[in-house]
Amino acid sequence: MIKAYMKDKVILKKIDTEDEWGSIVWKEVEIDARVEKVRKWIKNEQGEDDMSNYEIITEYDDILVDDKIILDGKEWKIKSVESMRDFSNEYYKVII
Repeated sequence: MIKAYMKDKVILKKIDTEDEWGSIVWKEVEIDARVEKVRKWIKNEQGEDDMSNYEIITEYDDILVDDKIILDGKEWKIKSVESMRDFSNEYYKVII
């Protein structure tokens, strides 16, 4: 995917470490992406039917289903991450 299409900025909230009490410590990373509002039925990582709200296309490659996305001030749970290839470029489709 051409970087010029990645006109949006989203915040990826990643699990960084655990503190001494076992609580998760989060790290926020701002990434370039293309955000599209898409409402459709999908299969989530557990194989269950779920409704998607947004598709986020990015070249950032360190995204896990356990991470979260902050978009317009709202925190979203990631439902699935799919690796895609376009000629020699690799990018990721994140469904929230």
